[in-house]
Amino acid sequence: MPLNTINNNSIDIIIINYNNFELTRNCINSIKDSYKNRINIYVIDNNSTDDSVEQLKNFFHDIEIISNSANLGYAYAVNCGFRVSKSDIVIISNNDVVYPPDSISNLIEPFYRMENIGVIGPQQMYPDGKWQYSYGTFPGIKTALMDLLFITYFSHLIKKIQWKLKISSKEIKPVEYIDGAIMAIKRTAFQDVNGFDEDYFFYTEEADFCYRLKKKGWKILFNPKSEVIHVRGGSTSRMGLDPKNVEMFISSKIKFCNKHLNTIETKMFILLEKFHHFLLAYFFKILDLVFKEKINYITRKKLIVGNLHDGWRNVSK
Repeated sequence: MPLNTINNNSIDIIIINYNNFELTRNCINSIKDSYKNRINIYVIDNNSTDDSVEQLKNFFHDIEIISNSANLGYAYAVNCGFRVSKSDIVIISNNDVVYPPDSISNLIEPFYRMENIGVIGPQQMYPDGKWQYSYGTFPGIKTALMDLLFITYFSHLIKKIQWKLKISSKEIKPVEYIDGAIMAIKRTAFQDVNGFDEDYFFYTEEADFCYRLKKKGWKILFNPKSEVIHVRGGSTSRMGLDPKNVEMFISSKIKFCNKHLNTIETKMFILLEKFHHFLLAYFFKILDLVFKEKINYITRKKLIVGNLHDGWRNVSK
């Protein structure tokens, strides 16, 4: 379908903001530059404690801002956005995303020629142009084994190399779930599963959403023809340095397993993750000793995997 035909279809974009006017402003400006026609932008503010809401109101007069009186999590904010939005296709977006020209048109194009698509996600990249993961597999025994056997690690390494060599596949493909930073969602699909589960405060809510969609027969697609820049301020690497975020990250995965898997599968998942992070923690401890704390990357990784190891070790179930 030609881009100008797609651009004639109205879409809504929901941006989740919390204490960061600059990122949200850059995100909005990039949206306007990327997609020229018939777009409605909603900013859902999760009770920012700075003056970002007032700055947004002063800077933009053609967007709608919904200010939540409390920060009840990402899933809650997404559901708030859907309640006020109207279009058949809605994009939910972190505020630390920048949309290059035509990235939005390219992202949503499959909705107009393929059936039963619930969610489409783009290829994400860092501001320096490096590859970034954009989709994943559901928490469970398969994922834990892939982590333990370093299948996930080597899969990401291969993708990084292909990206750097500019030989990455541009084929649209089905995946288990799309990373929640940027998700284009069909409204009827969203309504079919009653939106996001607000029991998740942060982390794994997108996996849960996609899991329920797949159970209903909706397709989840990764579309590398669309490329966006994601600063990823809440990346796993930074998350791992904060014990509170580690606890939230782990508990969200266990919540998913308790909700969708049986007791034995959940216990096996936890056991495998404990063993995996035990091995990682001691591996980086040894590396750090060998190199006498002279390599910052290794020292940082030792802290991150150490926190994750402690977090998984403290899981009682």
